[in-house]
Amino acid sequence: MRVLFALLVVLNLAWLAWALLSPPLPDPAGGALSAARPGVPLLRLAEKADPPPAATATAGPACHRLGPFQGEAEAARRLEAFRAAGMTGALRRMSVQVPASYWVVLPTGEAGPAPLIRRLRAAGLTDYFVILDGARKGDLSLGLFSDKVRAARHLHRIRSLGLHPVLVVRFQERPQYWLDLAAPAAADLGVLPLPVEGMRLQRQPCPGS
Repeated sequence: MRVLFALLVVLNLAWLAWALLSPPLPDPAGGALSAARPGVPLLRLAEKADPPPAATATAGPACHRLGPFQGEAEAARRLEAFRAAGMTGALRRMSVQVPASYWVVLPTGEAGPAPLIRRLRAAGLTDYFVILDGARKGDLSLGLFSDKVRAARHLHRIRSLGLHPVLVVRFQERPQYWLDLAAPAAADLGVLPLPVEGMRLQRQPCPGS
């Protein structure tokens, strides 16, 4: 009986020594490595796991404005070609002010037109008339030109006489046509023409973006 009691005492002492000398078990929620299998991380609770990476956003449409087209028929034809290439779009009509003519005018000032008319006649210039109404009333009209280069040439000729004419640009309203295009990611952007003289290809925000 005394032998059995002594054996129990020895076992209790051995267990106590192992409990005191063994390293503490790692916290399962802390992401530490397993002591039994080095290099293998312990399982963690689901609510403490790293969140999954955010999904990559899919590429949206690319929107452009192309123009101006001077004719509606040409703009409509191009729009149909873009639609056949997988794009969507609409034809936009806009009104713009464009130069229509160039007017050479000689201001007369307080002295009136008579002294200036004498100087013009002395230089052999007879193509003029007195403006009778409007903002230039009382001044001398020296010519109306559809071509800017010719108007500028005549302007310099009058100035060479020591006079001070001005060039008045007269405008008129004309329609222009533009295409608003939306190209999905799979569309062939190669069908979009490169900008040529007088035409622009502009990237713009898509509606609702």
